Amino acid sequence: MEGQMTTMQDVWQSIVAKTPQMLAAVLVLVGGYIIALLIALTTRAVLRRLNVDTYVQNLFGDGDTQPRVYPSNWISRIVYYIVLLFVLVAFFQVLGLTLITVPLNRFLERVFEYAPRLLGAAALVGIAINRPPSTPRSAPLAVSCSIR
Repeated sequence: MEGQMTTMQDVWQSIVAKTPQMLAAVLVLVGGYIIALLIALTTRAVLRRLNVDTYVQNLFGDGDTQPRVYPSNWISRIVYYIVLLFVLVAFFQVLGLTLITVPLNRFLERVFEYAPRLLGAAALVGIAINRPPSTPRSAPLAVSCSIR
């Protein structure tokens, strides 16, 4: 009976010792969730103000109808999940779960190593699409010489 009592006291003491750490982790998670939502909403508002949805619809579809595809929603959702991944890394670091944070950090490093390539490719595609068509050149005139 005495051994069970000490075990229960040890468990209770470890729970009490970890409570501030758990509360801080929950605050990081809730605050990060709110920040991720705000950043995603801001991204969506900026993209809609720039008329990205109608531009893409005019580019790939007929311009008379309402856009069926909303790139502003897609992009803002991607931004939301990227920010949320950073929040999760911070959450797990506050809890001291390094077995989870190390692979997530490696994943985020790879994503951001590859991101400039994607942005560069998107910029090149945007330039190629927006380039005005060049005037067709006429075929070079063949010069024929006849001796009379």
